Amino acid sequence: MTLAMKRRSRTALANKQAGVRQAEDATRNIAPTPTRPLWIKLPPEGRRCAWSGYARSTLVDLITEETDGKAPPVKGRYFKRPGAKKGSILINLESLLEFIEKLPPPGRAA
Repeated sequence: MTLAMKRRSRTALANKQAGVRQAEDATRNIAPTPTRPLWIKLPPEGRRCAWSGYARSTLVDLITEETDGKAPPVKGRYFKRPGAKKGSILINLESLLEFIEKLPPPGRAA
């Protein structure tokens, strides 16, 4: 048995005696969680947003329409690489979800 193997076995024994769970034991039963991006791309024409269910045109309205001189209700950016002919419209997912949370519940008028 090499010196490194002895050290590993001593460390494992000490951890076991101290009640420390191994990393693989601790993460074995944890279900993976989806990550939430900061920005999402505008869905292609004819498709709906996977996060909100809104149509492409509705999302464009939400990021471009100003209400009473205030900024649009949802943050959006236009990203275009230098020299490219077309770009992408990006939507801030957090502001979109906040906008949806502020909407009145079904059956109630605003």
